[in-house]
Amino acid sequence: MTRPSRFRRLDGDDGITAILVALLLVVLLMFAALAIDGGMAYQSHRQSQNAADSGAMAGVRVVEQLKFYPVCSSTVPMPCTTFTSTASIRPEILREAQGTGADVATTGVLCYLLDGNKQRIGSEFCASNVAPTAVTLAAASGVEVKASQTRKT
Repeated sequence: MTRPSRFRRLDGDDGITAILVALLLVVLLMFAALAIDGGMAYQSHRQSQNAADSGAMAGVRVVEQLKFYPVCSSTVPMPCTTFTSTASIRPEILREAQGTGADVATTGVLCYLLDGNKQRIGSEFCASNVAPTAVTLAAASGVEVKASQTRKT
């Protein structure tokens, strides 16, 4: 008994290679997209971490100068500081953080003063734009900075 011609196509496995290649290509493209997105996320994280580190180092320099150096004048020998108040800490941190990629226009940078036990003292002063008090500065021995950035994907 012979089959009608319309069933003859079902006898062999012709064309299965094209289907397998198409399916494997989809899986391969998914892995490539995951690798690219993962790389972008890692780069973004590294850049935010660098911005936070740079901002924290700038903040510590200002805190150190405010606590230990006299204000520069014609009668004061070096080393001295040009920073005159606790309001000087915020712009220095933001300048450094923005220079290394943080979102400064939004609340992308948060700053805190730390005591000797690495505990936060006072309130956040970068996003809130409220300068730390002189009492808080006197108790401070470090600066914590959290930076973020927004990326379109």
